[in-house]
Amino acid sequence: MKTRLKRLGAVLIAVLALTMALFPVGTAFADDPAEHSNQANITVSKTLETLQSGLFPNITSFQFLLEAVSYTPGPTSAGSISYTSANMPMPGGTTGPQAITINGFSPTAPGTTQTLSATTSNITYSQAGVYLYRLTERIPGTTDALGTVPGSPVAGVEYDETVYYVAVYVGNVLNDDGTVMLDASGNPVVNVYAMTAWETNPPANTDPTQPDNGGNPPIPNNPGELDDGKIGIVIPDDSDGNPRNISYPFVNDYNTASLVVTKKVSGDLGDPNLGFTFILNLTRPSGGTDTAGYPYQIYDMGADRTVGGTDDTAVSGGSGSIANGGNFTLKHNQYIRILGLPTGERVTTTEQGATDYKTTITVQHGTPGTPVTVKTDVTTNKTTNQQIIVTGTNAVNQQNFTNKKESIMPTGVLLDVLPYALLLAVGITGAVLILKKRRANEQ
Repeated sequence: MKTRLKRLGAVLIAVLALTMALFPVGTAFADDPAEHSNQANITVSKTLETLQSGLFPNITSFQFLLEAVSYTPGPTSAGSISYTSANMPMPGGTTGPQAITINGFSPTAPGTTQTLSATTSNITYSQAGVYLYRLTERIPGTTDALGTVPGSPVAGVEYDETVYYVAVYVGNVLNDDGTVMLDASGNPVVNVYAMTAWETNPPANTDPTQPDNGGNPPIPNNPGELDDGKIGIVIPDDSDGNPRNISYPFVNDYNTASLVVTKKVSGDLGDPNLGFTFILNLTRPSGGTDTAGYPYQIYDMGADRTVGGTDDTAVSGGSGSIANGGNFTLKHNQYIRILGLPTGERVTTTEQGATDYKTTITVQHGTPGTPVTVKTDVTTNKTTNQQIIVTGTNAVNQQNFTNKKESIMPTGVLLDVLPYALLLAVGITGAVLILKKRRANEQ
């Protein structure tokens, strides 16, 4: 079956190439109106991928910009229109740049992927030629042909900066005798006989059968990555009178990670039931205070006293959302897991009070390895200092607080007894001397 489809595709392309060679810039035989269409539309799809299941950015919609670029004339007549980017046909019978919106994304959708799409209204063509359009994602905070895009980029989201082009090939429909088919008003009947999708660079010529990128150089904003050139072609079936359609895939990655903060208590005077309070400070990767809230859960480590062990249990009532300046409390052998922090987020965790405990702090942000000690046996200023969240496979973001409280000899007792001990020693010494002197006199 696949071989048959491949052969059919090859035949269609060959026929199309031959047709174009015989009838420059698009003509096609079709004496049945149901076999042609003068309309086309474009489908834009958006895939949102996240590293942590069920944790997506707080974005419900994405926008895309469709712009007219150029027009290559086909067979012309006295009444032909001189199309430019300003008056080329656009969806819905309009002209000029147009926004396409995809709605329906959920910040709490299950899994790690959401894909939604939107299709433009139809573009209607009345004249043969090749119509070229550009399609890009509208990134919040940037400026494009429609003005400043509302909003600000969401931390952790890698927006898709790919520039796509769509070429729409429109030709006059011919009668069986080779004459141009006319409608009731005497105008040529036209047909959208092909659509091609291009990445980064538009087609170098008007041939829709051009098989590759035509030797285009590497993509300017991605050194070393070659331009993909043509990524798709649509050639309607001979009996298909529906509007032609071609689709474009945009993909955004949401890179996030969890922050783990652990607490252990040691020393013969350490209280394992005492709660220690921490304050979390968050700074966005781009700078400035992060105003978002992040879900968290507190766990008991269990008998193995390690994070993520099989005997870890969630603490009842130990969940919620935490934002910049928020606090949480941990007891001995507990840890908190804060979810969804984006790549590059800067975090500072500070333990409050507990000045009667000596605290050692170690941190690990990046690949698994030996934690780095940032504080040793401190009783004040118990902070991790600012650390940067790292995402990716096997990335670790963990901060460990160990509080130690040990018994010591009460120095005050020694000071209280010392004067009396000295007096006693002096008295004993004096008595010994007197006794020795008395014995010497008796002899």
